[in-house]
Amino acid sequence: MFYMRWRGFSLLELMVAIMVLAILLTVGIPSYIQFREDNTLSSAGRALYGDILLARSESTKRNNENVKLLFFGGSNWCYRITDLDASTCDSCTATCDIDGDGQTRGGDAASYPKVQIKNIGYPSDELRMGSLRGSMLDGSILLSLGSKEIKVTTNKLGRAYLCAPTGTHLTGVDTCS
Repeated sequence: MFYMRWRGFSLLELMVAIMVLAILLTVGIPSYIQFREDNTLSSAGRALYGDILLARSESTKRNNENVKLLFFGGSNWCYRITDLDASTCDSCTATCDIDGDGQTRGGDAASYPKVQIKNIGYPSDELRMGSLRGSMLDGSILLSLGSKEIKVTTNKLGRAYLCAPTGTHLTGVDTCS
């Protein structure tokens, strides 16, 4: 008599495969979530750093001492690069441009979910640029997401620094000294 052998998985093999997959997902999902959050925070800090350099460049290029970053806090935070005064550029929805060019420059919370501005270390929540050699105010902005933080610091010489405060490790970001 000729017997046909069925090919396929036994119930035991299927259960083992599902168990291995469940273990991998249990380990992998939290790591992936932390990776995404770290990258979101790092991206927000790098964008702010880049926009500070852009504002300094625009101030020098246009010889305009009124160029500044205006910060609007809260859960729907934003910052704008503008040469308008704070009464004209008074919110995230206002048209804040430079020399009336109609182009809004800056960043906002919608681009970086869950990232918060924890501290703005500038008077009147604005970072002024000087047209002469791109000078800026001394100060810093601290962004946070969960327990992690990233800090952008500026000084009077026109330099900006991006760092992670002690206790926070972000890949590719130096620890603040």
